[in-house]
Amino acid sequence: MRGSAQRVGPVALSKGVRVQVYPDEILVDGAWAFVRGHIDVMRAGSDGPVELRYLEIARKQADGSWQVVWGMDGPVQEYDPTR
Repeated sequence: MRGSAQRVGPVALSKGVRVQVYPDEILVDGAWAFVRGHIDVMRAGSDGPVELRYLEIARKQADGSWQVVWGMDGPVQEYDPTR
């Protein structure tokens, strides 16, 4: 399945950035799949990785392959009950 790693990886690597994609959960229901995970982005010379979370929805194609039809990602935001 082509998803976050394929979209981000080649572009990021050319700019001195290392990207690691970790699917934390994959749910399959017939011809649909839901993939939830996190991405660590490390820039050259930085102190540590920036963590992003992502969600993708994929549909199974007639040839058996999977195509991502929708996805989103963004930075981790800590919950603050005082806000």
